[in-house]
Amino acid sequence: MASSKKDYKKRFVSSSLSIVLIVALFMLAPYPFFKPLFAAITAAIASVGIVEFARLLRGKQIFLNYKFLILLTFAFCFLVLIAAHFTYLRSYLLLSIPISFIALFFTTFKNPKGSLDHIAYSILLLVYLALPMGLMVDMVYGIAIPEGSVTGLFWLAYLIIVAKSTDMLALFTGRAWGQKKLCPHVSPNKTVVGAVGGIVGASFVSIVIAWATPLFLNKTFISLEMALLLGIIIGCVAEVGDLLESLFKRDAKIDESSNILPGLGGILDVLDSLLLTTPVVWAAMRILS
Repeated sequence: MASSKKDYKKRFVSSSLSIVLIVALFMLAPYPFFKPLFAAITAAIASVGIVEFARLLRGKQIFLNYKFLILLTFAFCFLVLIAAHFTYLRSYLLLSIPISFIALFFTTFKNPKGSLDHIAYSILLLVYLALPMGLMVDMVYGIAIPEGSVTGLFWLAYLIIVAKSTDMLALFTGRAWGQKKLCPHVSPNKTVVGAVGGIVGASFVSIVIAWATPLFLNKTFISLEMALLLGIIIGCVAEVGDLLESLFKRDAKIDESSNILPGLGGILDVLDSLLLTTPVVWAAMRILS
């Protein structure tokens, strides 16, 4: 019992510090001087996730050149920021994908041993981590309309709140009423009731945000009907993202990706529900804005 209380205390402290950091980022994001720092922080978060994933693979005797992947991640996030200011460059941004892959191939020529695993997992990490974090930068700064940063910040806040609501409500309902396991071979603690509770909770939170936003910001970003649909989609995708990260850890035979955030685990443990939902919300933002 004492150990459980200690874990909850650590989780509370880590969560509180994370919330303070996120609020600070949101307050500073609209200022021009902060934009490069926002892109750098986003890339740094993704880079920590890359290091954690490389740690998972070391247990399987697969050693990635994660420093090169971090370099590509920073380059991509800053290219997204540059393309957000010079819109005529947006189409050329797609060239960064094949260029990154070609550069990745060249890094394996010096040491062909294990090159297949190295290339496959490197591409997975670029798609799984670098791409969503780059889309977050574009989400905030890529809307070329008046008050574009306000629109982008709304959607980023919407993404974080709805996706993490899925996590929390799935945890609470699962512990309270869950019995039948959802996917015991991947995540023994997740239940069917918890998954349903997370999806229902995400839909409810999404509707509340859509209803409350015009009252506080005097602007409608998303209709109630679309909020219901998008909330269901985010809830489902967030559950899949959580299970996917659990699958990686199960294969690597570890419980947490790291202990960088006491009580919460590692960056991958925190980002699991955001990585797959980010492209969904980014696409919704582009369509609705």
